Amino acid sequence: MILFDSGFGTSFKRFKSTAAPAVLLATVGVLLTAALVAVAATVILGFSLLEGFLLGAIVASTDAAAVFF
Repeated sequence: MILFDSGFGTSFKRFKSTAAPAVLLATVGVLLTAALVAVAATVILGFSLLEGFLLGAIVASTDAAAVFF
């Protein structure tokens, strides 16, 4: 919904100039958030590393939408 709504208010010229940095930030941000949450869940909460990465993937999935918004 966030990506859909933002697409109506963004001009193509503005999108073109910011697409590469936004994609890079969204990708790196998702990977870093997933890894950070996985390590924190493993160390602090005692989850297995696989469970930590699952939790990290759930939390990190919203990063890209926030960047593009």
